[in-house]
Amino acid sequence: MVEPITGHRKTATLDSNPLTSSYRETKARYRRNSALYQADAVEGEGTGVEAELERLQEQLSLIEALEERNKAQLDSFVDEDDQWNSLEEYEKELLNCKDKLVERMDILAEQMVMLWMGQKSQDG
Repeated sequence: MVEPITGHRKTATLDSNPLTSSYRETKARYRRNSALYQADAVEGEGTGVEAELERLQEQLSLIEALEERNKAQLDSFVDEDDQWNSLEEYEKELLNCKDKLVERMDILAEQMVMLWMGQKSQDG
């Protein structure tokens, strides 16, 4: 299916753009994994540091794919504001939360190291 992206003056077709297909694949994978993570969390599984870090990594992959797609399509728009206005709300939310997401991932990575070191010291 072809998704036209329209700006005020230009229109681009995204069907043949490899970045668009990569973005779609990443988005679909994120949605699947996010749904699985939520199902596990409801059952009391997958709520640990590692599971959260994995979920955030998937989200970061989606953000990076979205950034690449936007960069490749910028010429299809009048300017960056026009492109921003054409984004879906969830895409805007993802792009806006990137810095906080990376900070959280850093904290979780540190926690994993501490957990590993604690386990290592217990094992002798």
